[in-house]
Formats: sequence, structure tokens, C-alpha cells
Amino acid sequence: MSNIIPECLKTGDKITIVSPAGYVDRDIVIKAQSQIEEWGFRVEIAGNALNRYGRYAGTAQQRIDDIISAINDKETKAILCSRGGYGSVQLIESIPHSIIYNNPKWLIGYSDITLLHAHFNNAGVASLHSPMCKHLAETPHNESSHYLLKLLTEGVGSINYHIKTSNENKSLNRHGKARGHLCGGNIAVFSALHGSEYDFNYDGAILFIEDIGESAYKIERMIYSLKLSGIFDRISGMIVGEFTDIPKDTDMPESINEMIRRHVDGYDFPIVFGFPTGHTSSNFPMPEGVIAELNVSLSGTDLNFYDA
Repeated sequence: MSNIIPECLKTGDKITIVSPAGYVDRDIVIKAQSQIEEWGFRVEIAGNALNRYGRYAGTAQQRIDDIISAINDKETKAILCSRGGYGSVQLIESIPHSIIYNNPKWLIGYSDITLLHAHFNNAGVASLHSPMCKHLAETPHNESSHYLLKLLTEGVGSINYHIKTSNENKSLNRHGKARGHLCGGNIAVFSALHGSEYDFNYDGAILFIEDIGESAYKIERMIYSLKLSGIFDRISGMIVGEFTDIPKDTDMPESINEMIRRHVDGYDFPIVFGFPTGHTSSNFPMPEGVIAELNVSLSGTDLNFYDA
């Protein structure tokens, strides 16, 4: 699998902010715009990005129009999604693969945007699971923001993550090396794609997962979906990110990570727990559809990315 990796951004390049899913607070977008401009880029806020139509940032057609316009705009070098929420699934059937492939540029976002990452990857273009407007407005100078700017301006090969193993995860991690394209994101979101033409390509992939606010038993149901659909038989490695704001359930006998580890005991791919990706301030950018190398050892985990 070889996806097109969008070009690096230069000072003065244009980033367009779109809202493919839930409506967003105007002040958050304006603060994020200011931060991106401090980085040296031009920022355009799409015409419907600040709209509200019920829980959505405009009607489905308005959101489709904005993202297609941003994809086709020759001056736009990256597309930043303002937030997740819900609604991206309403768009994917109306965004042709051909326009994505013919106008490769970074799509930036996470959570509900996971659906669009799968769509861009299936079109043959890498994308960027990464912090969005709220993060840039509130924590513009933390490590995740630094990595985002570095990746956009210096390329995927400039990013090499080294994560120390916590005492909590020493017994859960499975050591080993894997190489393959990176895919995944919010497990509740991409679970809805299983069995459809819009799902990720898992063959030889390094799969990463994260989520927020889901009950423990629902997360186990999603893990079963990965297992029963044969996805665990196809991947080469697995990264378990942060599962945040999980409702307390004393009837569940295991932690989320213990439960996941039990379900992958019958496989031999390396797996790391507690990786800093997900609904947290430590949300390291993860270039999807890009070749990555995962090395899980007793001392820590290395995740490297490659330009080709």
C-alpha cells in the first residue's frame, strides 16, 4: 500500500478550517486561527464552518460543499477540521475519491473525523489524526501542537516518538517489531464502517484505537467486532491510546486495557498500551496511511514514520 503524502507547508501557505460534523464555538475557531497565523500560515474559515443546524455545523449539503471546495481549492494546502462530534458519516458518499486523489493535501482532525481519514486513505491520500481547533486555542504550545507544526512543515519523516513504559502497562505490552501503514482512530466511529467499502484497509496495518465517554461493555463489544470480523488476523501491530471519561462500572471485572489484552492473547503482533493519542491534551499527531515502524520493548516504545 502506498498513499500519496501531501507536500510540506511553507510560510504563507493557506490552511482552510471546515466543520464536517458538530457545530463549534466561534471563539474557539477564532483563537485557533490566531495561533495558526502566528505559525506563519494564512487561514480561511470556510463559509459554513460557523453555522449551526441542530447539532451540526450546517446542513449536510453545506458541510459537503465546504469540504469539496477546500479540497478543490489550489491555494489550500491543508484542511483543518474544527471539531468532531457527529456528522461526518453524512458526507462520505458525496465526496468523490477522484477529487481527493487529484488534489492531495493534509486533512487534519480526529474523533468523528476518523471516518474522513478512512475515506481519504481509500482514495490513496494520507491524512493526519491530530489535534483540532480547541486544542490549538487552549494549549497551543504543548508537545502535541509542536509535533503538528513540525510534521506539517518538515514532513512525516521528521517525527519519531519514544514513549517510556509505565509501570501500569509493563505487564500488558507485548514486545516486538511491526512495519506497516498506520490506520485507525476513534474505535466507536470506525466500528460503524466494518463490512462496508468505506472501511480502512487492515492488511499488514498498524492499528491504533482510542475513545471517550463509552461504557466499558460497549468498548468490549467493539473489540469483539474487530476480533470476529478477522481484523486482528490481518494487522501487524496495535497501539492502544487513551480511553477517557469512561463511566465507572464496578460490575466489569477488568480495566479497559486488561480487557483488550485478554482479547489479543491469541495473536502474536506487538501491542503497546497508554500511547498518547486520543481525547487528551497529549494527542500526538498520527499520520494515517503512512508507513510506520513500531518497536515495543521493555524500556519503551518507538514509533517512526517514513516518507516512502
